[in-house]
Amino acid sequence: MTPIPLAVDELHLWFCDRDVGLEPHPPPDPALPPYAATATPPLSSGRSVTERMRESAREGLRVVLARYLGIRADEVRMVRAPCPRCGELHGRPELDPAVHGDGDERLRFSMAHCAGLAVYAVARQPVGVDAEALAARVDEADLRSTLHPDELRQDAPGRHALLGCWARKEAYLKGLGIGLGRDPDTVAVGIPPEAPVEPTPSAGPDGWTLVDIPAGPHHVAAAAVAHRLTTVRVFSEPNAVVGRGRGDWVMATPRTGA
Repeated sequence: MTPIPLAVDELHLWFCDRDVGLEPHPPPDPALPPYAATATPPLSSGRSVTERMRESAREGLRVVLARYLGIRADEVRMVRAPCPRCGELHGRPELDPAVHGDGDERLRFSMAHCAGLAVYAVARQPVGVDAEALAARVDEADLRSTLHPDELRQDAPGRHALLGCWARKEAYLKGLGIGLGRDPDTVAVGIPPEAPVEPTPSAGPDGWTLVDIPAGPHHVAAAAVAHRLTTVRVFSEPNAVVGRGRGDWVMATPRTGA
C-alpha cells in the first residue's frame, strides 16, 4: 500500500461514526489509495458497551495509522511516551520509535471518542484532538468555571460555545501530553464560534494552531497542533469497516446539518 503523504504543515482528520451505516455513504476519495482489508479480531465479549466502543475505536486508530505507514493495521506498534510531569512511561500513546522511527517529523496522532463518534487527528508535529457530546450532562456553571480570565471578558457564550472552548482546551492539553494535569482555567484558547461549517484554524497558545472541527448536529470537536497549518484535510473511507458485530465503527465523513 502506498502511504498517504502528510506534510509538516498539514493536519489530517478522520471520523468514525457507528451510526453512519444507516445512511448513504459519500463517494470514495479518488486521491486515496484503495483500502487494504486486514484481519481484525472480533470485539471481546463480556464487556460493557463503552468498553467495546473504546476497543473498536482503538482498532480504527490502527487502520488510520497503517494508511500513513504503508503497512497492515496489525503491524502498527504503539508504546506509551514518558510522562512530561514525572518521566514514567504512562504518557500519551505514540508509535514505537524502535519500529517506526523517531525523527522530529515522525507521525504523531491523537484520538477522541464519545457518544458514538470517534475522531482521529494525524500530523507531523505534536497534536491533540477532543470531541464532546452536546447532550452531555455537564452543568454550564461547571463549564464556565474552566474559563480563563481572558475568556471571561468575552461575550457570555452559550452551551455550544462553552463545550467548544472545553474541546479546544482538552485538545491543546492532550497535544502537550499532560491532559488535565494542568488546570484548564490557566489556559487561554478563546471562545470558538458555534457550529463551524468547515475546519477553521486559529492562533493558539505558544505558537500552536487550534482547529474548530464541524462534527455534526450532536457533537463539538477541536484539534490543536504545535505548528502553523496551511492545510486541514478531512478524509472519507466508506468501505473500511473496523471490528465485527454490534458497535462496529465505519470510516466516514461526519454528518453535518441541524
